[in-house]
Amino acid sequence: MISIYTQEKQGKAWISRYRGCSPLFACVLGFTETCLIPGISAAGCTVEDRKYTAVADAEFLYWGAKHKPRYPLPPLQAGASPAIISRAVVEQLKIPVYLFNAGLAQVPAVPIIDLGGSPAKCLTSGRAMELATVHHLLSQGLLWGDRLAQKIPTGYLILAECVVGGTTTALALLTALGINAVGKVNSSHPICNHNQKWAVVQAGLKKISKKKSRSWFNFRFLGRSSADCSCSGRSYANSCSRNGDCCESQLRSVTCWRNPNARSVCTDERDRSSLHSAMAARSCRDRNNSLGSRRPHRKYCGISPTSR
Repeated sequence: MISIYTQEKQGKAWISRYRGCSPLFACVLGFTETCLIPGISAAGCTVEDRKYTAVADAEFLYWGAKHKPRYPLPPLQAGASPAIISRAVVEQLKIPVYLFNAGLAQVPAVPIIDLGGSPAKCLTSGRAMELATVHHLLSQGLLWGDRLAQKIPTGYLILAECVVGGTTTALALLTALGINAVGKVNSSHPICNHNQKWAVVQAGLKKISKKKSRSWFNFRFLGRSSADCSCSGRSYANSCSRNGDCCESQLRSVTCWRNPNARSVCTDERDRSSLHSAMAARSCRDRNNSLGSRRPHRKYCGISPTSR
């Protein structure tokens, strides 16, 4: 039995479309020094344990319980590792697993695709990752998303992640984008440590000037009252309509959903980088798919095996 907790109409439409279809499972793994802050995460009892949680999860997810791991699953204060649940699902349903290294401190003993990233520094530094690395990883994500989707033209792709300290990172990112997420982002703790997470985020953002923190996120997410969609730029410099309900990128055949409350469909600003355009276009495409478009370009179901 499948329970739908939000957006029931869209959920039922998605289930109706993909029931019985075979998926692929793609898990992106990374490391941030944020996880070394005492008490920030319960994905490992100690700071030392959390250094190896992601690589241990990768090994268990790929090999299962019978394999003797190089990095065993870390002891937990409560509950069971989400990797155990995910492994049970992919093993029982025989779902192909693809693992991606987006910046691990150690290389797991499993077949893994290296995206050319690097471990992130602590959020409190105000400079957790170089912008060039962000650009590179984003482009790799778009590339591999299309590659994997092409393998399942009638199925769907399950996107997952494993980053200890990832929910605190998510809170920082949402806050930097101007989204009020305080007290709304969970953690691996049985009772979420909202105050500690927020203190870490504030410490990092205080070290970033307002101009720099917004320099490459100069667009608004769809679904907000003042949302707009940027589909121009060097990589997506195609036709841009301000009158219709959608705009189309001929390069990727991306159909963009228009917020009815938005003042325009697209903003044709040529000085925006291809990164802005790619992120906005992909966001448009994903939103369009979630609304049950007649022309979805790719199919994604975003669930995560971990809550770190």
